Amino acid sequence: GVRLLGGFAGAASYDGEPGDFSTRSTDPAATWIEGSRAGAVVHLSDAPGSVVDGFRITGGARGVLVDDQAWPPVVENVRLARLLVEGNGIPSEHGGGISALGRRITIARSTVRGNAGANAAGIYLHHCEDVLVEDNLIADNVGHGDHGGGLTLNGSGIVRRNVFRGNRIGESLGYGWGGGVLVVERHAGVVLLQGNIYTGNFAPSGGGAVFVDEGAAATLDHELIAGNRLALMHPDMPTLYFGVGNPAGLDRDEVDALEEEYTNRCFALEGTALFTVTGALRAGAAARFAADSLHDVQPGGDLAAGGVRGFAGGDVVGLGPALEWDGRDAAFAPAAGAWYRAWMRAHRDSLGSDYGFEHYALDLRRYLTVRPGHVLGLQVAADTVRGDVPFYELPSLPLRGLYQGVFVDRTAASFQAEWRFPARGRFAAAVFAGVGGVGDTLADVKPVDLWAAGAGVRYILNRAERITLRLDVGVSPLGVFPYFMVMEAF
Repeated sequence: GVRLLGGFAGAASYDGEPGDFSTRSTDPAATWIEGSRAGAVVHLSDAPGSVVDGFRITGGARGVLVDDQAWPPVVENVRLARLLVEGNGIPSEHGGGISALGRRITIARSTVRGNAGANAAGIYLHHCEDVLVEDNLIADNVGHGDHGGGLTLNGSGIVRRNVFRGNRIGESLGYGWGGGVLVVERHAGVVLLQGNIYTGNFAPSGGGAVFVDEGAAATLDHELIAGNRLALMHPDMPTLYFGVGNPAGLDRDEVDALEEEYTNRCFALEGTALFTVTGALRAGAAARFAADSLHDVQPGGDLAAGGVRGFAGGDVVGLGPALEWDGRDAAFAPAAGAWYRAWMRAHRDSLGSDYGFEHYALDLRRYLTVRPGHVLGLQVAADTVRGDVPFYELPSLPLRGLYQGVFVDRTAASFQAEWRFPARGRFAAAVFAGVGGVGDTLADVKPVDLWAAGAGVRYILNRAERITLRLDVGVSPLGVFPYFMVMEAF
């Protein structure tokens, strides 16, 4: 095999700079290997016992390819360590970051991020036996196929102490499985997933974090799975309707008098497909399909009388552009940077929608570190709809402390701020407040009509990724409301 070790200054340069092979940098970005989309940047073929350690690998159709073209595979005992594998891949090939076929392949202490591919955009371990994937960050890899965003393992081995964050599969297709990890087919033995963290991963159809398929056997041991998403929703539960355009001065008794109970059996599929334009700027499309069916409507109210648009349910189908700027320093509890999002969906009968309307949304977030550990978060949000809109698609306010569903209309706008600060050990705390309003148009919204405020505690589940478990208590003129969630509110 071969041993490729990065991080050295190298030999003396032509302009007189001295060389140095005695000191090695621990930063994988110190030594680059850059390729082209014509092939893999690093290709290990018929090279058992090889080591690639300490490089930034970028620009290829694959970052690293381990494959001797033999069956059964004969490449074995290959170690890939302390690598930064980013910006590789093409939509038609599997394994944009790392693709390997062999025995006893180790991938350790590396970052595999921002790669693309068909399936397995981050890492593709195909017919591999006794692999070890440990202590890696596998993040923001995007698969354009339908199986496996971050890691796909077709074989046997151990995957432990990794962080799978923000990997995505199937956005452009509208279906897909295994946003973070896909374990597929059973070969030499059981796959052990142990001590990993999965958060912010996305798969439209199933297994936003982990999906085990086609007879594979996997054991999940002490795994942390939080904040992963599917596009598929199928709620079927009692819901409350309070009317549209309620005034701000309602008290709790007046709200209770407006209450009408019903059950909405809703099947919904929603997603946003974004592609990097440059740096933090991404653009793409937003889509939504929902089939709503209202049952068990409380008699004697507006819904039962058929006086509310949408009382009979129906299909909502919309498609439109989306734009995002993401300059946050972390995805789940940012301490600096900004996140700006805007999208629009047009719902038309030509798409199969029973209602014709447009929905516009804007979400602006800014994060400031005032002093170490103390973070100020700010959010401005606005939603507006125009056209023939069913009541259950009307915007509402995201303020903690407001009774959900009481204040809805064709336009909603809000501002909220939160101060997050350390408490003791793994515990932290926050105080928050917000104002907002609803109206028929933006001109009708009085932005300080409604208010809510509160405080909460956080338990830090993972310091490196800033994943928190939070308990907030929000207060408004309508009462006191608790919120128990994973990750911050915004």
